[in-house]
Amino acid sequence: MLEPEERWTIKEIAMATKINEKTLHARRRDRGIPANRSGYTLEEVKIMIKRPRIRVPNQAKANQLRAKLLNDGAL
Repeated sequence: MLEPEERWTIKEIAMATKINEKTLHARRRDRGIPANRSGYTLEEVKIMIKRPRIRVPNQAKANQLRAKLLNDGAL
């Protein structure tokens, strides 16, 4: 017989990771993990605590966009 998968609450995850509960809730929502009163699996926790990748803006692409906007009369 399969044992039930271990689950952790948002408060437990916050205590373990030192990530604010509100931040964890926001990450859960952003990543499409449904709210679950019985807690979250290890895989769900890993998804929630992984830092979002921040894309560094590319100055050349910004200049290219500006030129296109100027050509179209939008700026």
